[in-house]
Amino acid sequence: LNNTIGKNTSSVTVFTRTTVETGDGVTFYENDNFGGRDFGTYKNSLVPFIEDFVADSNDKTTSLRIQGNYIAILFDHKNYEGTCQVFTKSDANLRNDPIGRDRCGPFGWGCIDRLSSFIIIPTR
Repeated sequence: LNNTIGKNTSSVTVFTRTTVETGDGVTFYENDNFGGRDFGTYKNSLVPFIEDFVADSNDKTTSLRIQGNYIAILFDHKNYEGTCQVFTKSDANLRNDPIGRDRCGPFGWGCIDRLSSFIIIPTR
């Protein structure tokens, strides 16, 4: 397995991809608890740089809502590079996760959000 996937892989989860999109999709929000500006709702999407789709949105996402059967694969750099994290359900505060936490001070003050690119895949 390590020769095929990579030396740093510790586990693999297999999902069944579908062409049927169920539910509203995945919506990204500027603030925690799905507040502030929304940066769009995406279904079957490859977004190499969120700033190309929504102005002033790079490194600004703090929560995401998944409605329906979708996987959201988030990256902290554009072009699907850097830290990657997979979500199968909504998350009201990404700053509690590796993808959303950068240079946080006490009590989460001064955090810098990190989402720059993502892949949304419909599943069964």
